[in-house]
Amino acid sequence: MDLRYDLDWLRVLAFAVLIFYHIGMLYVADWGFHYKSQYQSEFLQNIMLLINMWRLPLFFYLWSCVALFIKKYSFIHFAKARTWHLLLPLLFGVLVIVPPQLYVEMTAKGDLDVNYWDFYSAFFDMHNTLFADYKSGILPHMDVNHLWYLREL
Repeated sequence: MDLRYDLDWLRVLAFAVLIFYHIGMLYVADWGFHYKSQYQSEFLQNIMLLINMWRLPLFFYLWSCVALFIKKYSFIHFAKARTWHLLLPLLFGVLVIVPPQLYVEMTAKGDLDVNYWDFYSAFFDMHNTLFADYKSGILPHMDVNHLWYLREL
C-alpha cells in the first residue's frame, strides 16, 4: 500500500493545532481549565472558537482513515498494533503528564501545601484523602484529563 503523505501532513497539522489549542486554554477567560493565566485574550478566544468547530471532526476523520490500512493486515494484527500504539501513550500520560496538571491545579486553588514529590507519592495511594474533592476517573483521583481521546479510541 502506498504511503498517504496528505494524511500524514494533515495529522501533523491537526496535532499542532491541538497543542496550540490547549496552550490557548490558559489564556481564555470564559472557558474552564485546570489553571488560568492572569493574562487573558479575547482575540485568542475568537481564534479558538473558529478552531473549535472542526478540531474534533478532523481527528475523528483521521482516525476513520485508519480503515484504509485494515485491508493490509488481519484484524487480530490490527487490533494488537492499535492497542500497543494507544495504550502505551495513555499509560505514560496518566502516570507522567496528568499528575503535574493536577498538582498545578490543586496548588493554584490553594488545596495543596506539599512539594511535588510528596504529592506524586500520594498520587499512587488510592485511599489518600488529599484528593477527596477531585474527580475520579480510571482509578480514584486518577483521570485521563486531556488524554480522553486516546481512551475513547
